[in-house]
Amino acid sequence: MPAPTRRGSTGGRSPTGPRRSPTPGPRATRFGRFRRDTWTDRSTGVHDDVHHLLVRGDDPPTVVASCGNGLYQSPLSGRRWHRLDTDFREFWYNYHREAAEYRGQLYTSANGWGPAEDIGVVATYDETGAATRWPFPEGEAAFVISWALGDDRLLAGTMYAREGFEQTTPAPVLAFDGEDWSRLGTAPAGIKSLLVR
Repeated sequence: MPAPTRRGSTGGRSPTGPRRSPTPGPRATRFGRFRRDTWTDRSTGVHDDVHHLLVRGDDPPTVVASCGNGLYQSPLSGRRWHRLDTDFREFWYNYHREAAEYRGQLYTSANGWGPAEDIGVVATYDETGAATRWPFPEGEAAFVISWALGDDRLLAGTMYAREGFEQTTPAPVLAFDGEDWSRLGTAPAGIKSLLVR
């Protein structure tokens, strides 16, 4: 038997009918306006194995895609892409996991394959795609798979890749101050994500 209600009471219901969740409306973002159920395909011209997206600047924003075969950049929020790592010297280093911006410069790391040595490289790229390679600390057979900023240093989480990707092998956490690398410690496995709080 339903509980009695006092006169004028709605028994928890809205006087005008059942409550409804508000319909999601357009939401402003740095890429424009969209609805939660509407997506635009921006994959033309970029490799299909995208590991990470980095947004640089906001007038307009530039998007950098780290991919399993190449590093791509779009100054038009993905409407048109061009490849950055086209320097032939870097040809065998094209497996990118993540990129970062540090002191206005774009940093990335790539793992070597094919006839390349089993060692990762760290490089900066300018707008023309010209690469500057930075010596990797201690010449280890590892490459950077995650970046973070902390105390005005660029922090790097690494993973070894001597015989395939050694995801469960202890790997170093590194720091770069713009001139030199230092080792901060070792994690018990490959470091897929870094967060500075």
